[in-house]
Amino acid sequence: FAGNGFVYLYYTNDRAGTCENRVSRFTMSGNTINPASELVLVDRIPSPSGTHNGGDLRFGKDGYLYVSVGDGGCDYRGDSGCGGSNDAARDQNALVGKILRITSTGGIPPTNPFQGTGTVRCNTGTGPAGSKCQETFAWGLRNPFRFAFRPGTNELWLGDVGYNTWEEIDRIPNANDATAENFGW
Repeated sequence: FAGNGFVYLYYTNDRAGTCENRVSRFTMSGNTINPASELVLVDRIPSPSGTHNGGDLRFGKDGYLYVSVGDGGCDYRGDSGCGGSNDAARDQNALVGKILRITSTGGIPPTNPFQGTGTVRCNTGTGPAGSKCQETFAWGLRNPFRFAFRPGTNELWLGDVGYNTWEEIDRIPNANDATAENFGW
């Protein structure tokens, strides 16, 4: 930050009356962030009910930006419902119910789990049915609102809000591992 003034934000954007989430980088000069400096890294992450947004972000020891995204409260496709019926976190072609891992400019790290045939960039929220988003690092989460790296390690710990029954703490032992974790929501 001291050298470049970059500030990373996860926020909800109103796009034609629909809530969508966005990850952007801004540049701060002095005590002011210049809105015109926005570089959108990931956009149009569905949030049909305006809840379960997740929204934590931080850099890992590997230099990549990790972002937690909730399931949006209701299925973005409208085919499974809301609350406990919402199965959108299992859709591998959508950036909902996931931990994303991207570069500081929004690119895909070469060690991300989903690369090659059958994968696509989903930096506009979703990809074609049957594809897997290259930004995905872990999936099957309801509302991973906070996460942290265990100090001095690559262990990622996250808090996922349950549905009227329990709260969940999940652990990814090695965030440098290219194996995608499915947490099953």
